[in-house]
Formats: sequence, C-alpha cells, structure tokens
Amino acid sequence: YVTNGDRPSLDIDNNGDIHLIWMEEEDLYYSKLVENSELPLPGEMLVDIQLPLGNRMEGPALGLSKEHVYVFWSILRQTGLEAGTAITEYLVFPEGQPDRVQKGLLNIYPDNEDRFLPYQGEIAISQIVSRPPEEYINTDFVYAPQTGSGLNDTLLVAVAANQTDRLDDYIQIIIGVFEGGEYRGYALPTRTTRISQKPQVSVDNSGNIHLVWQDGSAGNQVLYTSTAPEVKARLDKVSFSDMPTLFLSGGLEAITGILLFPFAFPWMAVGLLILIIWRLIRNDEDISQLPSKVLLGAALLSFQVSKLLFFPDILIYVPFSAWLDIPAGLGLFLKIVVPVFIFGIGFAVAEWRRRKKPSPPSSLGYYISVILVDTLLTLAIYGVIFLGEY
Repeated sequence: YVTNGDRPSLDIDNNGDIHLIWMEEEDLYYSKLVENSELPLPGEMLVDIQLPLGNRMEGPALGLSKEHVYVFWSILRQTGLEAGTAITEYLVFPEGQPDRVQKGLLNIYPDNEDRFLPYQGEIAISQIVSRPPEEYINTDFVYAPQTGSGLNDTLLVAVAANQTDRLDDYIQIIIGVFEGGEYRGYALPTRTTRISQKPQVSVDNSGNIHLVWQDGSAGNQVLYTSTAPEVKARLDKVSFSDMPTLFLSGGLEAITGILLFPFAFPWMAVGLLILIIWRLIRNDEDISQLPSKVLLGAALLSFQVSKLLFFPDILIYVPFSAWLDIPAGLGLFLKIVVPVFIFGIGFAVAEWRRRKKPSPPSSLGYYISVILVDTLLTLAIYGVIFLGEY
C-alpha cells in the first residue's frame, strides 16, 4: 500500500513482479513491488503533471513491455478557446531505471489520408501510419489511453481520437504502436460514423490484436474487431446486410458523382481537339477508314491518360470501398477489372449505336459515345473521391 495515493494503475511483468503508479496531488509516482518490498511503498516521483483550472485528467494508465515501462495520461481542456480538445502524453523508461524517464506526446494526424506504410514487427498488422513529425499540426482530440498486454518489447495503447473523414469529424479508435521505448506509429482499426470511445486492446501470443470499444453517443453499442485470421475472414465477408448501404448510400453518392461532370471536360479535351480538326479536314471521314481508326485510337488513349493525370486517385481507390468493406484479396482485382469493365461498356454502347445506323459513324461521333459512357460510369463509381479520402 501507499500513503496519500490516488488514481492507481498496475501491471504484472513476465517475472510476476507488480509495477504500480499513482498520483499524489499533481505528482506521478512509480514503484515496483517485489518480495520483501518495504511498506508503505515509497515510490519514485516521475513527473509533475500540471493541470490548469477547469481541465480534467484521464488516467494515468500503466503499460509494460519486456524491457520498458510506459505511463499514459490525457488532459481534457474544458475552458477557453481550446475547450473540447484533448492531448495524450506519455512517459517511458527502461525497466528498473526510472531515473532515465523520457516524456513524449502521442501525436496523430488529424485526417485519414493515405499515409500507410508496410509494417514488419511482432504485431500481426500489415500497415501503420508512421509517427507524425513533432512540428506537424496534430488532431485536436486524443483521449482516454488504455494499454494492452505487451508482446516482447512491443506495447500497444488505444485512444479515442478525432479524425476527419470525407469532410466530417468523427471520434475513432487509434492504436499506437511502441517498440523498444519508441513511438513508431499507429493503426486505425475503426471506421464508424458515430462516437467511438472507451477502447480495450490486447495482444495474444501470436501477435493478433483484439479490440473492444463502445460506440454511439450513449456508448450503448459494444463492438469487437481483431486481426486474427478467423475473425478477419468473418468480418471481411460481404453479406446481404451490406446491400442496403451499397444501394442507398452508394446510389445517392453515385448521383452526386455524376453531377460533377463539368470537372471531366479536361479529360476529353485533347481527343476532341484531334478529331474535330480531322473532321474539318475530311468532312466525309468515318471509322471504316484507316486514318480515322488511327486518330480515334490516339484520341481514346489521350482520354485515358488525361483522366489519370487529372484524377490519379483512381489508381489508389478500391472501387465500392466507400460503402462496403472490401476484402484485402479482392481490392487489387477490383482496381484492375472495374476500369477495364467501364471502358468496355463504353465501347459496347458505341458499337451498338454504330450497328443501329445505316452508315458508319464519324470517328468524332464514335469517340463521344465511348467517352460519355466511360465518364458517367467513372464519376458514378469514383466520384466519391471528390467527397473525401479513402
């Protein structure tokens, strides 16, 4: 026991020794309880946590890895211009050497843009977001840290953090990854449009992450996710329950994407210019003539190249992933097949119109048939990128 202690948190290392932290007013203390420890525990003061009037502290939370001790806490600002914002700080020191304590900030990007990098380590995750540089503007809400069981010298900490997703802000769960006493980066395991809070994270002996959190403003929904293969296979499976989301949300946003048609004019410009000039030179030209076929091919190629230059996220975005959780193994397949399928439908429509006419159409008319269909379908499926990042 300790005297005048408050806000205790403890953890047990692999040797069965108990590590304990507690607060005495604004001072944070640490002690390790071993056989024949002196009681009451004297503790060693790690840091003085200044808490301005009107602010609230959450924590501290203790976490252990094989060779390091971590302490996390949050400060929720409730007054002034920063009311409603929160930061999470941490201490880390080598096990048995609290005099070498270092302090840091759990900094997280404010949005979920594509910053993922391949991860190789003890934890069974494939990608993480590297630690943001200190000078980068962090998200304004990182709160309520909860540590998970460590695996060798890796430790996970889960927090609720504000993330901008498609121009809206949501409280999501973020998992920070610490290795060898260093904050390496973080993973984003949740993507809900409600308030996610009060996470509990753990790691099994295979390095699989298990996460439970409360969702909704009242926190009355308890959700679970994991990187364990059998859990991922079940969660990633597209079921009939996903169809209403695809048709309702996807349908509305497809219409919104089509309304962005004026933004697609630069894609068509070069090809139109080529074929208009050719039409002025040869007013009687049609696609049965070799020069018209060559120029039509060049115009269609310029259309596809221009589309990628003006809309490069087509190469990154997994089709339909804005509305459905697409299994990882299917993502690359959709990235390749969907654009080819869209272009193929454009050709099919142009061919149908050609067969309906008694004489071959001009290369300009054929080109317009292809690109109109291609553009409308592209905006319907990929236009959601204009509404946010995926």
